[in-house]
Amino acid sequence: MKNAVVPRRIAMVSVHTSPLEQPGTGDAGGLNVYVVETAKRLARAGTEVEIFTRATASDLPPIAELAPGVLVRHVTALSRACPRTTCRVSCAPSRPG
Repeated sequence: MKNAVVPRRIAMVSVHTSPLEQPGTGDAGGLNVYVVETAKRLARAGTEVEIFTRATASDLPPIAELAPGVLVRHVTALSRACPRTTCRVSCAPSRPG
């Protein structure tokens, strides 16, 4: 592909676990490895990558560098400890009627 256009920046979303987590611990595993390796390869090809993921602790920095050209942005989200049946979140499908 001679005339292929390479994007200069892309965003990725990692909703399962943070790509900074060590594979094999907790929920971290194959998906983490895939996200990390894809982001690194895109960065090596000249595309800046930002990965958005849930903050797993309150003391995490808002932005962390995973590799040259790859940033991880920690997003504060609804706590996993909050049972959906009692949360007042409009998208909680299991909330009683």
